[in-house]
Amino acid sequence: MRSAPAILAVALCAWGAAVASAQVVTTNLLTNPGAESGNLSGWTVISGNPMVDSGTFNPGINPFNGTFDFTGGSANPLGQVSQTIDLIATGQVTALDLDAGTTTANVSFWEQGLNQGSPSDNAAIKITFLDFAGSFISSQNTATVDSHLGSWTSGGLNSIAVPVGTRYITYTMLFQRNAGSDNDSYIDDNLLTLTIAVPEPAAYALLLGGLPLLGLGLRRRLNRRPAGRG
Repeated sequence: MRSAPAILAVALCAWGAAVASAQVVTTNLLTNPGAESGNLSGWTVISGNPMVDSGTFNPGINPFNGTFDFTGGSANPLGQVSQTIDLIATGQVTALDLDAGTTTANVSFWEQGLNQGSPSDNAAIKITFLDFAGSFISSQNTATVDSHLGSWTSGGLNSIAVPVGTRYITYTMLFQRNAGSDNDSYIDDNLLTLTIAVPEPAAYALLLGGLPLLGLGLRRRLNRRPAGRG
């Protein structure tokens, strides 16, 4: 017959396998991700002059999808526009999910810029993790995308570990001017999702079943200890 610790070890292995196999991916957590409202609704300008465009700012560069996209705008070398998401308020993730340490974030976007040589104006995404008080925990940038040869190129980053204690994520579009007087970089179809590991019921049953046996095994060991030994 297996010992209690051995049974618990089997339960823990099953728990890990179930967590790895059962995953839930949220829908896009961003508001107005592709500027289809025709304005910056849901977004806050941090620096520069980011704006919404319908293909008129640089004729020939049309939205990747739909009627509108985001562009860096004029003058400033760095345009930043952000959106902060209260993960709990979305109703798609719980505090238990975030505190389990097994939730990851997935980011994707499309970029195009005016052809002004290499490098041309380009773009990236920054995500910042904040705790329940709104204080900084950590941040991470995607690779910069410089697609200036007449087509859109996708960028992003998957399976970014969400730090334990996270409550908010700030998603920031970064438009970088490298040539000319305007910030001619474009972003469309922003996407932010979370992948949440969800233990299957069988894993809970195995784990909970192993805990009483572990306690019984420990009690038996204690009862067999010779008298007078500490």
